[in-house]
Amino acid sequence: MEDHRVVLPQPININSASRDQLMLLRGIGVTYAERIVEGQPYRTIEDLVSRRRIPLYIYTVIQNHITIEGKSCTANGECVSEAVDSMIG
Repeated sequence: MEDHRVVLPQPININSASRDQLMLLRGIGVTYAERIVEGQPYRTIEDLVSRRRIPLYIYTVIQNHITIEGKSCTANGECVSEAVDSMIG
């Protein structure tokens, strides 16, 4: 099976990413992507493991490709700035 994931210019913001955006990450399929979206917002990227959204072995693969602040990027490389404070409250 062919891997259709792309290299993004910026990490994916797990607080604002859609299921489809999250599925661009290696090891993240429909089930994990839906779990992550359902758990938004997050205070830290480590919340993905502590809140049991993904297993540790997948977290170690994607940890350098995700963020909770800054910009969130789409598959076509468009990046949008995000304000984390307003999302977490």
